[in-house]
Amino acid sequence: LLSHKITVYLSKSLIISQNHCISLKITYYLTKSLIISQNHYTSHKITIDASKSLIISHNHDTSHEITIHATKSLHISHNHYTSHKITIDASKSLIISHNHDTSHKITIHTTKSLNISQNH
Repeated sequence: LLSHKITVYLSKSLIISQNHCISLKITYYLTKSLIISQNHYTSHKITIDASKSLIISHNHDTSHEITIHATKSLHISHNHYTSHKITIDASKSLIISHNHDTSHKITIHTTKSLNISQNH
């Protein structure tokens, strides 16, 4: 995908896998479950918002700014981030594991359980 702006809005479940995205702005809005796996992002700004479960795994992100928000469970694993700014917000459970982060600024916020393990 080579585009200026990508916006995806769905009221049910969404699976995004094995894509190569070079865009200025990518926005995902979901009211149910969202799975993002095995993608390569080189975008300026990525915004991911899911009101239920969100799974992000096996991605390679070289974006300037990444914002991830989930109102229920959030699972981030086996990703490679080389972004300038990463913001992760989950209102319930949050699991971050087996990631490689070389970002300038990382902000993690959760109101319930938080599990961070085996990250670089």
